[in-house]
Amino acid sequence: MCDKATGHRQASSRPRWGVLYAVTLPQLAALAVLEVTSPPSATQTLTRCLLAFGMFLGMAWWLRISRSALELKEWCDCASETITMRVSFAKSPSDSQVLDLSALIRRKISIR
Repeated sequence: MCDKATGHRQASSRPRWGVLYAVTLPQLAALAVLEVTSPPSATQTLTRCLLAFGMFLGMAWWLRISRSALELKEWCDCASETITMRVSFAKSPSDSQVLDLSALIRRKISIR
């Protein structure tokens, strides 16, 4: 879309890496302690599975709350000026209009 050498746009909201670390590191530490301290048993296996599943849930949750920040991190400065969006309404095929994405970004309208 744009040349990255012309200027990389900083995202208005950055990914919250601290939240990712806060979600995963305690579970990873608990898993390491469990591996070192206790002998193999059915309880240890169940606990390992629950901790691993909890880490994956935490990472998935973090990706969900950070998806827009991660997407905006890759945008360059001119991206909002070069993207247009066509909206077609279901009432009639001739009733369509072209919207300027930069105007939507300026108005901070959430597109879903």
